[in-house]
Amino acid sequence: MNNKLYLKICRFTLVTVSVICCNIAFAYSQFYDGWQRNSVYVDARDGVKLAVDYYRPTFNGELHQKPLPVAWRFTPYGRFLLDEKGKLNSELLPSQGGDINGPVAIEKLLESGYIVAVVDVRGYSASHGVSKTWLGEQQAKDAFDITEWLIKLPFTTEKTAMFGRSYLGSVQYLAAAEASPYLKAIFPAMAQFDHYETAYSNGIYRQDLGAMWQRLIRAKLDFPSMQATPFSVAPVDNDSDRRLITKAAFYHQWNRSFSDQMLALPFRDSIDQVSGEALHIQNSPAYKLTAINASNIAIYHWTGWWDAYGKGQTIMYANLTTPQKLHIGPYFHVEHFGIDVFDEMIKWFDFHLKGIENNIMDEEPVRYFVVGDSPEDGWKTSKSWPLDAEKRQKLFFSKAKSGSINSTNDSSLAATNDRENSQDDYDVDYSISLGGYIERNGGSHRTCKGKQFVEEVCYAHSGYPDLSLNYDQKSLTYTSEKLTSDIVIVGHPVVQFWLTASTDVADLFVVLEEVEPDGTSRFVTDNALKTSHKAVTKNAPFNNLGLPWLANLEKDRVSLSKAPNLIQLDLKPIGNRFDKGNRIRVTIAGADSKSGTAPWDEIERKITIHKGSSFPSFIDLPVIEGSVSEIK
Repeated sequence: MNNKLYLKICRFTLVTVSVICCNIAFAYSQFYDGWQRNSVYVDARDGVKLAVDYYRPTFNGELHQKPLPVAWRFTPYGRFLLDEKGKLNSELLPSQGGDINGPVAIEKLLESGYIVAVVDVRGYSASHGVSKTWLGEQQAKDAFDITEWLIKLPFTTEKTAMFGRSYLGSVQYLAAAEASPYLKAIFPAMAQFDHYETAYSNGIYRQDLGAMWQRLIRAKLDFPSMQATPFSVAPVDNDSDRRLITKAAFYHQWNRSFSDQMLALPFRDSIDQVSGEALHIQNSPAYKLTAINASNIAIYHWTGWWDAYGKGQTIMYANLTTPQKLHIGPYFHVEHFGIDVFDEMIKWFDFHLKGIENNIMDEEPVRYFVVGDSPEDGWKTSKSWPLDAEKRQKLFFSKAKSGSINSTNDSSLAATNDRENSQDDYDVDYSISLGGYIERNGGSHRTCKGKQFVEEVCYAHSGYPDLSLNYDQKSLTYTSEKLTSDIVIVGHPVVQFWLTASTDVADLFVVLEEVEPDGTSRFVTDNALKTSHKAVTKNAPFNNLGLPWLANLEKDRVSLSKAPNLIQLDLKPIGNRFDKGNRIRVTIAGADSKSGTAPWDEIERKITIHKGSSFPSFIDLPVIEGSVSEIK
């Protein structure tokens, strides 16, 4: 071969390989180093103006040249706030919120080649319109309209994604039920499945949630004024005289009160007197699963064992056929450690919006952490939820004394049911509490939030203070003998017991605990129930995984009878290792001073738990096969 021709071929080959490698590197690496912010109003289909900020990535100050996909979040918390001097600093990213609600998520998405948008929800911040309900179908319609607007921009592709935690996660499920064909993937973290369970725990109202929403959200963000103030919501770019943001505040005075609206809807099918709608049903993704499946949107559910939405997101996963993944960490509502949530989100979007083959869909779809294991060993994966290896094990309430706690009754848990009937009487103690809904859900009792790297204790247990003295001793307890080997449970525990009370209605708070050799009792999981809502039916509107379905319908309301009443209740799902030498405990209380017990409910009330031959009362545990300890 001619030497010159050979050299030309070599040079061409090297250049071609270099170009291919550079293109691959561009596709997989973080390339952009800055952004350009723009802020506008976008008209929804009914003409209501929604405030939108969008950020275009830059490199060395130059805007991207080719169209890029968009990832966006829909927020009631203010898309952008003024600084401490009441000035707009557009060189900063939105700083309100943490993890994927915070600035780091936006920065990493921009670096990875995404346009990022943040939008104020209708009725909040700088957006116009009225919020007629806390979270519902209107937000889904608005999300559709925003998506359609974004893909028509000349510098975007026709593929979008949504991301965010809590409200910002919940709105994604609703958006998926009324999806634009251009919405390809979502990343909902700590997100609502059942609207009713946000406001009520089986009939027990979460009063501090409504109070927080009115005091912190509405008071700070609903009513922007003509005067810019520190940390108030920023107007859009063409509203320098603040005329439009002031007009937004005028509309917001008509927003419905969350607490007033929810207090008037004590049952799942309660009708809102203003709208005439059963809002809990209308606003729940639980009743929109057919539409979500039809959308075929790729969904990455990110949740925690101790998050209020953990159960809902596991059931959501079990009911969907769209491309999806489920991550369950040892988290409360604002925690995200152990696995890089930003990396997972970007990999999810890269695959579904950019077509990058990064093997994320080749991994087993369910990942969870077994609390009590080491950070290195605790992460497990599964092909399904519930786990195929689950083996149910019942532990019965027994009249024998456990000798482990000076509680009202100190009864035990046993592998077999007593042959004789017995009962435990309890005068309700109204002083005890596990904490209010907000403080518990936020994990305010421990220091694991807002960090990627945490102390090992964050993996070891839930972090609640020892329950033995101020909680267990003032309640009914059922405690096993010391375990002869470790037991691992992963899934949904279920309790069944028989009850009478001195009143027609009673509140019940059931806690599963792990008791250490020194008597320290660790919170594992729980649930609560108002007995007027105890009816179990077979007509769940979705696959309820064989758990007791408490429909919480008004027609099913009952009063306690004088004869023993059957109570069936699933506890929130959990993955937990009960160590050899420890004990398993079930605690039942009749009140919680910070969670739903109103002052007028603090009446003299006696509760009796019936157990034994005629009244089998037990906890049914989802034990992982191969980790069964002998309990006598």
